[in-house]
Amino acid sequence: GLGWTFSADVVGVAVSGDTVYATVMRNLTENGSERTGVLVALDRLSGRELWRYQAPGRQSQFMDQPIVATGRVIVNDNLDFSIIAIDPGTRERVWRVGMDR
Repeated sequence: GLGWTFSADVVGVAVSGDTVYATVMRNLTENGSERTGVLVALDRLSGRELWRYQAPGRQSQFMDQPIVATGRVIVNDNLDFSIIAIDPGTRERVWRVGMDR
């Protein structure tokens, strides 16, 4: 990502209409001991970034491809043991369901 100091990995991609959604695992430290999940929305034709959502905190890891459902983009947070839904209109988390560890 633009302005990021450390590496990041794209771990999944989904397409819905004219938008490509990518889940990214962003390292916040050089050795990757702290990381956060990022959901990036891109224009399907130009690749231009439309918006991004970054999980709060320093221990989050979005894994797998996002799932696009009516009015929501669903991502799996592997480190937080949760599933979250992002509203593409507001670019905010609208719900989170924690899983038993």
